[in-house]
Amino acid sequence: MAGSESTVDNVGKNRREWIAIVVAGFAALISVGAATVGLYQWRDARQVQRSFVGVENANRSGEWTAVIRAIGPTPALHVTAFVRAADIDDDAPVEPALKESHSVESSDFPFFKNALFLPGAVKEIPLEKAKPVNFKPHKIRIYFGTINYVDIFSQSHVTHFCIRLGDLCDVGNEAE
Repeated sequence: MAGSESTVDNVGKNRREWIAIVVAGFAALISVGAATVGLYQWRDARQVQRSFVGVENANRSGEWTAVIRAIGPTPALHVTAFVRAADIDDDAPVEPALKESHSVESSDFPFFKNALFLPGAVKEIPLEKAKPVNFKPHKIRIYFGTINYVDIFSQSHVTHFCIRLGDLCDVGNEAE
């Protein structure tokens, strides 16, 4: 009889060990799942919590400006803005001048470099003293701008803008 009791004890002991192993496996699986969900939530939060720097056009007391605005709950770091001007035929497409503008590193009108934009910050870049009008026979002035900045997650971003006759152009206004 003593041998059958030890067999029963061994079976019970083995069963408890297997239950402990299965429970530990489930706990590890749940931990990995929770870590994966947490990682995706953190990545989504980075997109929601990052800064955005955008451009709008405005007329301030007769002076046309590009208004640069920081949007989002966190600051934009190392903000650098360049604006270039091009004179084109009034009926010419903007794209060729835009492509040429983005290939040039220097700027006709550098405005600020390595600035800090806190949430809601606004910086105005004056373009012309009066509403831009056609000049020279059939020529207009177009302003192309590039804004580079880094968000608090150390990700670099670029915003391009184009202003034609006091309004944003149909092309050339995008953010990366």
